[in-house]
Amino acid sequence: MTQSPGSPTQCLNSQRLSSATREAEPMLAVLPQELDANPHLLNFRNGTLDLRTLNFSAHSQAQLITKIVHSWNAFWVRWFHSCRRRSGTASPA
Repeated sequence: MTQSPGSPTQCLNSQRLSSATREAEPMLAVLPQELDANPHLLNFRNGTLDLRTLNFSAHSQAQLITKIVHSWNAFWVRWFHSCRRRSGTASPA
């Protein structure tokens, strides 16, 4: 029995699968330094906040953000105290 090109059994050929995997690997790999590389993006459960523009947008896999702020209130409290420490308006703890 002759198999036609592109038949399911040809697609499952080990050599073809290895070749396809080898070709796709560079497109799928993410280097560790690419993750969380933009310090101005803050990820929440319902979207991403750009701290430079204060623009809030939908999540995007392309941003490669791995961390998430679970509590909006906790974030703002820490951010506010951090700003006060940097500006010198708060006494050191």
